[in-house]
Amino acid sequence: MTELSAHIQEAIRATPIEHPEHATLDELEAIGAKVADCHANAAAWVSAHPGYRVVPGWLIAAQGLVVPHSNVETSAGRLLDVTPREDGDSARIFQFIRWHGSDEEFRSLPTQGRYVPADGFSLAFADGSHLGA
Repeated sequence: MTELSAHIQEAIRATPIEHPEHATLDELEAIGAKVADCHANAAAWVSAHPGYRVVPGWLIAAQGLVVPHSNVETSAGRLLDVTPREDGDSARIFQFIRWHGSDEEFRSLPTQGRYVPADGFSLAFADGSHLGA
């Protein structure tokens, strides 16, 4: 285990699963949000809404599929998903695992994996690597 992976695993173990609210369709249209473009959508939201910041992490979707995802957060801690759903179902709330490390570390991680419940949880990635318990 490298120093980086030990740091990443500790961050994962210490992070609770969150359930962000979803922006309304009108709010998403106002920033030109696009399906499957979460990082750009989050940046556009922050640009248009002072007081928000981008929060990277992983979205846990169907059958435990885990993909990198960016949400936004207010200074009061309200977490908001600003990416339209492909199926248009903005009422469905996905689980989110917040990333607490650096942007550089986040960009270096595998881009897809599976959520594996354990003592805490772990992420098992398609390349055979895993994070967490």
